[in-house]
Amino acid sequence: MAEPSEGQADPFEIVGTVQAKVFHVERAVAEGGFGVVYRAQHDVFRSPVALKCLKLPDNLTKEQQSEFLERFRSEAELLFRLSAALPEVVRPLQFGVLDGNRLVPFLALEWLEGETLDRYVQTRARAGKPPVGVSHALEL
Repeated sequence: MAEPSEGQADPFEIVGTVQAKVFHVERAVAEGGFGVVYRAQHDVFRSPVALKCLKLPDNLTKEQQSEFLERFRSEAELLFRLSAALPEVVRPLQFGVLDGNRLVPFLALEWLEGETLDRYVQTRARAGKPPVGVSHALEL
């Protein structure tokens, strides 16, 4: 996904809406070829969450849409199982489809604050520190 930028586009036009009755969508934070990540507030948990919304081609048949949703649900299930076994894996909170006229599947994930590896490397370089080694980068 692309690095967040000031004034990030809102491709699904959901900023300011409530999705799945509990997610108050605040802003789009990143967009890539396959999806958009939004920051939202979960009303029940009173906590920020990431909504990973997938871009589907408009020309999919109903059968193809159903197959895609099942594959995405399976991916969410796998992520759930991995996050239970590995604390380093982000925890999924909910799988669903955005409210609206288009089919937009989403996965709600816990929101983790931090910086990207790219930003970490750049910050070290600006501070005159030695480059990050491959083994340390993989560990991060």
